[in-house]
Amino acid sequence: MSQATDPTVSKPLSRSAILLLGMFAAVFATLEMLVHRGLVPASYPALEHDTALTMVRFGDFFRNLGAVGAVGTSCFTLHALLRSGSNVPLSQRTGIALLSLLFLPSAVGALLMPADYSRVHLLRMATSAAYVLATHLSLQAMRELRAKGGAWNKVRLMSSAIPLSIVLSFTAFATTVVSARLGSHRGVMVAQMLRAIGQTLYVIAPLAIAGVIYRVQWKHLHLRSAGTTKPESTYFLDRLRRHLQPFVILLVSAVGTGTSLLFTKQIRHADLLYGMFKLELPTGGNPALLCAPISLSIGLSIGLMLGTKATSRLAGAGLLAYVAAGSSPTRMADLLSLIAAVCLLRSALPLTNAELSSSKPPEAMQSS
Repeated sequence: MSQATDPTVSKPLSRSAILLLGMFAAVFATLEMLVHRGLVPASYPALEHDTALTMVRFGDFFRNLGAVGAVGTSCFTLHALLRSGSNVPLSQRTGIALLSLLFLPSAVGALLMPADYSRVHLLRMATSAAYVLATHLSLQAMRELRAKGGAWNKVRLMSSAIPLSIVLSFTAFATTVVSARLGSHRGVMVAQMLRAIGQTLYVIAPLAIAGVIYRVQWKHLHLRSAGTTKPESTYFLDRLRRHLQPFVILLVSAVGTGTSLLFTKQIRHADLLYGMFKLELPTGGNPALLCAPISLSIGLSIGLMLGTKATSRLAGAGLLAYVAAGSSPTRMADLLSLIAAVCLLRSALPLTNAELSSSKPPEAMQSS
């Protein structure tokens, strides 16, 4: 059974570069999020001014490194999609090229130039181009999953939460800008409703996608456990990684939830959640309902990055970058993380397809 070669994984060098740069971008974007939007505002009243300033500088350093990794990941993935040997239709490649030319130079310029030189209309154009580009890449991946069919239907169903979240976030952003200019209170209410739905999908999407990937990996592991010819040293490393995954997931989830609840002694839950993830806590809501799933998403993403398959590492880095970007991102660094997350998840799809095909029983593979 022959399968079409996907542009994002056809060259080993390009795939390795996407993986390394994507993991680099995801890790440093998460560190920047924890330092800039978590530790500094949460512990600033108890810190000395020099200590807080040092932490801010470290956050700026992490942000710049994450932005470099995100730009590299996006460029390698977009180049693979736009090259002449790609199986992406010409009309879609044209749209991706135009949106990339609008977003990437504007984002890099906004990061390099001082804040006084960053014009408002340039930032709005870059923000709009980023949302449309992320939506376009997500929907293009959804169409490919629909064409594959079979076991991909579950992946497509879970992954559809990401483009829906991006579309709702962009619609809420545009509605807020237009309503503020027109002075329409009804438009503001509509924007708040759309933002609430988008935030719900933002919280659910990483959990759903990670759950599907873990299920595929476990099924693939059980079906392929017999008759292998790998060296014993490789078995040891694979077993070590598989045993580390649940430990890392539990550790990160517990530490993230406990730390976020501990910091609320100095800062309100609502301010902390909005500052870190752009999530609005409902009035009287329990912060654990948001802290626990986000911490679990980060733990699942890191666990996937420790996996033995390139699929898990690509998807884990993509989900981690997606969580670090936050819901309804507007900063250039966060928008770059969002584009990198979509590119990483897009690059992981063909590898997951190979695993899904190899995990079928022999009768099913022969019949297909």
